[in-house]
Amino acid sequence: MQVLLAETSGELELSGTRHELLALCAATRSVSWVGELDTAVDPSPYTKALHRISSNRTEGKVVISLSADVDGLDIQGGAEALEVLMLNIEALATADDPDSHAHIEYHDDHVYLSEQSSPLVVALLNA
Repeated sequence: MQVLLAETSGELELSGTRHELLALCAATRSVSWVGELDTAVDPSPYTKALHRISSNRTEGKVVISLSADVDGLDIQGGAEALEVLMLNIEALATADDPDSHAHIEYHDDHVYLSEQSSPLVVALLNA
């Protein structure tokens, strides 16, 4: 699994195989979790591969953000909001289309995503 960052625009992409995305969903359902990411990748067209991903159960809607040291992706939110996000990622991971991806972006009245959340593309890797 990898998370790529376009440093000038702040765009983020989380990508993984079906197995990796499903494992991420299972891990994120715990109270707190930190995982290492694959950084031995060419990040093009992005500029940087992040080193870790973490999740933390808090309250309220989901906030997806860069870590303070800009080397990790942090996902936090209440259990119900995190569950909706994980169900969306699971749907992507089990889709019949091997080129599936999803844009997870805040919009007015978003059901589970906070307006403080960074936009994220989640993509399925064919491996």
